[in-house]
Amino acid sequence: AFAETLAVAHGWRVENLACSGATIERGVLGAQRAGDRRLPPQLAVAQRIADPELVIVNVGANDLHWSSLVFLCGVADACDNRALSAYFQRSLDGFTQDYYELLRQLAALPGEPLVLINGYYAPFDPTLDCLESLGLTSDKLEVLLDWLDALNEVIRTGAETFAYRAVQPDFGGHELCTEAPYVQGADDEAPLHPNARGQLVIALADERALLEAE
Repeated sequence: AFAETLAVAHGWRVENLACSGATIERGVLGAQRAGDRRLPPQLAVAQRIADPELVIVNVGANDLHWSSLVFLCGVADACDNRALSAYFQRSLDGFTQDYYELLRQLAALPGEPLVLINGYYAPFDPTLDCLESLGLTSDKLEVLLDWLDALNEVIRTGAETFAYRAVQPDFGGHELCTEAPYVQGADDEAPLHPNARGQLVIALADERALLEAE
């Protein structure tokens, strides 16, 4: 993961609190179930760390039910139909409310650390057609990317409102279907998640933001 990459590159002590499937409500601000385990809220654990210098936050995709949206988009005649558009907007509204509560609580972290909020990368290129067998045509991919833009706008605006730094990893030229994608494909272990190269790109984007903040 990008946090581990940053730790190795700089010799930092890193507490990676991320957990697969976490949302802001169930994982970051509230407890999360992982199999038969109950994991404490990530932010509550972070608040017990003495004088952290940096906090990096990755949220959004699970809150939007992104994997479900992509699947439903693939099987629908069109992604921007009334039902799917309403589902997306309701999910985005819920995320926005939870996100601003998270931003408010981040302000209470000890030591006033630098806070980076990562935006969501673009995993698709509408000019490539290798996903059509999954029902994801160019027109549908355009809609999905528009939804991602809306998510990233909420992330960016919230970060700026609280004087945090928004970071936008760039996967341009390395989307799904390219020769060297930064994203796991449909047959991989974690489809649409960053692969090792993608995690490195996210780490480099965060590192660049840190250097600019110094």
